[in-house]
Amino acid sequence: MSTSEEFMFYLADQLSGAGEITYRKMFGEYVLYCDSKVIGLVCDGQFFLKKTDAGRKLLKEVCEAPAYAGAKPSFLITSTDDREHMIKLVRATWSELPFPKPKKYKKEPADPEYVCYCSKVTEKMIAEAVRDGADSPEKVITVTGAMRNPDCKVKNPKGS
Repeated sequence: MSTSEEFMFYLADQLSGAGEITYRKMFGEYVLYCDSKVIGLVCDGQFFLKKTDAGRKLLKEVCEAPAYAGAKPSFLITSTDDREHMIKLVRATWSELPFPKPKKYKKEPADPEYVCYCSKVTEKMIAEAVRDGADSPEKVITVTGAMRNPDCKVKNPKGS
């Protein structure tokens, strides 16, 4: 049984006093966030809160279970009706969790990697030539200007 959108709306409303509560559907179930930190999962209509010492102290009854087969155990929150208690529990858990690591974006190298040093032709230039219709080595050479100068041994830092 998968989790309904109605349950997620209810749970987000119950926890809204803890911070900005958002959720995202993943693999048919949901990941739950509070102020950009992952605080738990919702699977098969059940709320699994990440384990923390602060959370353990606030739980009236501790029940640990994995959210799905192969997952690490989390606190299974069996009752979500006490709004004030749920907010305290989520804030305490949130305070012990790390912020997500910033995403790394692949950026262009500062110095382009040349394929042909004598004519300063890069891999990117060759790829663009092929994309634009150069369908043979001769056409790539014509479009990019590769291999026009006999200075490869001088200009190539690798020496060949």
